[in-house]
Amino acid sequence: MPADGLRPDCDMPVPAGVGNGPHRGRPLDFPKPASAVTGSKRRSGARPSPGWATAVFLVLVVLFAACAKKSGPAIPTEPPGGALVAFRSHVVAVELAVNQAEWEKGLMNRTTMGTNNGMLFLFPSATGSPFYMKDTLIPLSVAFLQRTKGQTYKVIDLKDMTPCKADPCKLYYASLSYDAALEVNEGWFARNGVHVGSTAEVGRAPTPHS
Repeated sequence: MPADGLRPDCDMPVPAGVGNGPHRGRPLDFPKPASAVTGSKRRSGARPSPGWATAVFLVLVVLFAACAKKSGPAIPTEPPGGALVAFRSHVVAVELAVNQAEWEKGLMNRTTMGTNNGMLFLFPSATGSPFYMKDTLIPLSVAFLQRTKGQTYKVIDLKDMTPCKADPCKLYYASLSYDAALEVNEGWFARNGVHVGSTAEVGRAPTPHS
C-alpha cells in the first residue's frame, strides 16, 4: 500500500494466460479401401484389413497431441467485480482497488494467493506514492504502470517486495509517476517474460475514485 496519503496495499496479487485458437489444418487424405479403386474386385463378405483402421487411429492421436502442445496457458477466471490483465498470452485475474480504503487494505493478512491471481490498484491521477508490505504475509512483485491509451498500460518499473510484520517497513518507490500498480506472487513477472516496457491490457476495469 502507498506509504503516504495514497497507500497502495502492502500485498497485492495479480494473475495470466491466453490460449491459441482451435487447430485448423487440411483434411486428411486417407487411402481408399480396395473396393473404391476403379477396376478392383472384392469377394462378397470380405473384410478390410484391421491394419488400415489402426493406422488412421494413430494418425488422429498424433494430430490431437500436436494441437495440445500448441495451445497456450489456460485463461484464469475473472474474480467477481474484478478484471483480467493480459501481457500478450499471459493473463492475471485481479481484484481491484479503486478507492482509499481498498488501497490501504490491499492484500494484508492473506496467507495464500492463486498462481495467476493478483490485485490491480487504479488511481484517478498519476502518483509517486511508495508501496510497503506492512502486515503482508506473502512475498510479492509489483509492476508500476503508466496509462498509454484507454485500458492499455506500459510497465515503467518492477519491484520484488518482502513481507514486513512491524514498522519500520521498507518503502518501494517507482522510478517515475504511475497511474496503476499490479501486485502478483513474487517472481510471476520474471517467469512470464514481463519487463520494463511490456504492455498490459486491462479488461473491464472501472474508473477509480479519489
